Amino acid sequence: MTRLGIITALPAEQRTLSTHRIASGEWIRLTDNTLLALFGAGPERAAAAGRRLIDEGVRALLSWGCAAGLDSALVPGALVLPETLIAADDRVLDVDPTWHRRLHRCISEYFVVHTGSVVESRHLVVTAAEKAALFDRFGGVALDMESVAIAQFAADNGIPFVAIRAIADPAESDLPRSVARALNSHGNIDLRKLFSYALAHPAEFGRLLRLGSHFNAARKTLKRVAKQTGCDFIAPS
Repeated sequence: MTRLGIITALPAEQRTLSTHRIASGEWIRLTDNTLLALFGAGPERAAAAGRRLIDEGVRALLSWGCAAGLDSALVPGALVLPETLIAADDRVLDVDPTWHRRLHRCISEYFVVHTGSVVESRHLVVTAAEKAALFDRFGGVALDMESVAIAQFAADNGIPFVAIRAIADPAESDLPRSVARALNSHGNIDLRKLFSYALAHPAEFGRLLRLGSHFNAARKTLKRVAKQTGCDFIAPS
């Protein structure tokens, strides 16, 4: 069986697959043939995760976690299984079609599966206006910072790749500014910065509660997908 590597950016995303604590930049073994890596946000860290997992014998890669919505039809918790990814420089990358079909057959019995493109962002997209502009330009359904880099790394190394993402930040929502200020490159929230900003801007507390509800919906979807597919995610054999 092909050894699978799963790459996550945020600790909360990692915990949808394992409750074991993973230091940023490290990986753990979920099964004999599945490794789970936590490497922080952004394309450079995603590519570094791919290199680390390849060194450990991985021969298939999965980008796993949450995404921002670009299509307003996608509600919090909506499941995205993209057929293609669109880089910030307009390049289009394909996922492995056979693996994608197997996952789609397995998951679509239980979920509405959105197969539109995931778009790459090189920075944290904060406002609904930014998301609308990206939707107008690219036409993708969702946005993240890591999947394109992982897809490119997989293509460069001749190994299959797919992405599974759940919407945590819908298209019509602005990300709370307290989160944007407090989120570090490893995907952790500096609570001192978050509460300091929120206390100075009380309207942030309502936005934080709404974001928490959206993020929980995305995490619930990811956990259900993992339960349905198993830890190997029907990876190529």
